[in-house]
Amino acid sequence: MLKLIVLSIVLLAVFKAIEACPQGWQQFQNSCYFSSASIGDNSYASLAARSKHWYKAQRACKKMGATLAEINSQAELQFVRKLAMSGRRTSWIGGTDAANEGEWKWISGAPMTVSDFKPLTSKQMIKYDRPERQDCLAISSHVDFHWRGIFCIQGYEYICEQENNNSNSHGRS
Repeated sequence: MLKLIVLSIVLLAVFKAIEACPQGWQQFQNSCYFSSASIGDNSYASLAARSKHWYKAQRACKKMGATLAEINSQAELQFVRKLAMSGRRTSWIGGTDAANEGEWKWISGAPMTVSDFKPLTSKQMIKYDRPERQDCLAISSHVDFHWRGIFCIQGYEYICEQENNNSNSHGRS
């Protein structure tokens, strides 16, 4: 009987390990998420390592088998916003309106079914706002961690997403 209990515990631990995301990633529903805010400490060198412009952030995600995060539900929005807030800095996600100004889509080409844009309120920020040149999407610390189009060549943290292929259920949420 004791052998059966021990075997059950070992099997449970193995199955949990199979379902888990890679080290340093966090699971939410059927995806795993990585925030570059988790890279290093608060030194200048670490800040430089975790901050990239939008295109380099996308390449960094691809090297890890992921893409910049694409948000498709209110629950996922809240989860990814918390990841961005944990770094306390603006974070790139996978939206762009480079093809058609004001028509935001995900990197995959999928239309956005969730939106979290918040208008700017600071007169100083409004003065320098140029939406026609701000083609890349970020969760911005300047608008209380809501979405904002930003110049793609700005260096910010980023959030990657990959499907958890080890999950028992398949498909995105």
